[in-house]
Amino acid sequence: FNKWTSQCGATYQYDGETTTEPNTLVPDGANGNMPDGVSVVGWGSLDPSFGAWTYAWYTMAGPQRVLFDADITLNVTNVRTLADVDRLMTHEWGHALGLAHSNLETAVMAGPPMTSYSPLVTPQADDIRGCRCLYGVPPGVQASYVCSLPPMVNFGNATIGMTTVPQQVTLINS
Repeated sequence: FNKWTSQCGATYQYDGETTTEPNTLVPDGANGNMPDGVSVVGWGSLDPSFGAWTYAWYTMAGPQRVLFDADITLNVTNVRTLADVDRLMTHEWGHALGLAHSNLETAVMAGPPMTSYSPLVTPQADDIRGCRCLYGVPPGVQASYVCSLPPMVNFGNATIGMTTVPQQVTLINS
């Protein structure tokens, strides 16, 4: 988790070991079952194609999304080495923080359906940008980052080798 908190303004507190299993749900009256509010990393049986799985639950506090429970299950059959744990946990902590899979294969958060999983164990520029867009920079760090680019800018159809009408995209440094 330190790999992420050193790069963005997310924080955590380790509360020790627990006997609670990951993804424990509790009854919540009319709402059915809800997460128990205890974030847990543990071992369990998963689909053989997965090394790990993250469950993350958020609530809104005004315009801010607040994580209130994140559980990670490591697959007892697929995780065999400390290198597996390092790679999987770096990726899964990204999910616990709220990051989805990246469309860049050069990111820790690379993954289906847009890319293959990455063997990287250190958050890359795309990972850091995503974390900073959610949590800002860590205390004492000054860094620029862009958070609200449109998913696509359509410049229309253009014939190869022909000049088209110019279009403008404006980026504002906030």
